[in-house]
Amino acid sequence: MSPHRTYLSIPFLAEKIGIPLEWRDEQWQDYYVVGENPENNKKIYDAAVLWRNDSYIPDSFMCLSFQFQKHLNLGRGGMILTDDETAADALRIMAHDGRQRNIPWRDQDIEFKGYHYYMTPETAKLGLDKLPTAMRTDPKIWTINDWPDLTKMTIFKK
Repeated sequence: MSPHRTYLSIPFLAEKIGIPLEWRDEQWQDYYVVGENPENNKKIYDAAVLWRNDSYIPDSFMCLSFQFQKHLNLGRGGMILTDDETAADALRIMAHDGRQRNIPWRDQDIEFKGYHYYMTPETAKLGLDKLPTAMRTDPKIWTINDWPDLTKMTIFKK
């Protein structure tokens, strides 16, 4: 489920990975629940605009963004925070085309679908370089009014 007011990629991603899109009218700030992982019932949060110390919600998946308008601006990319080591290992494999790092892919029996979503070393270094400044500055406070009502857009009326 997705709030009416969010970024375009959320409903597009739902379609891409085969999750039925259901809209909900929700007032939210900093983050909202996208859904639950059916394998372990852990909540999945869109926390793309969240920037605050100690903000991780235990026993969950929190999706962060480093897109150009975000507080830690790397132009693109993000991460998924979790305290589940098994899930973290699986996510790393999926981010690397379904393969384990440091083993040639031709020498592996690929078990997971991969997405080629890993962060390049250059972008990671940029993030480390920008992190001290991001930690010292106050983030923009995003409100629900920063997003249009997606249900009124032609693409979502189909």
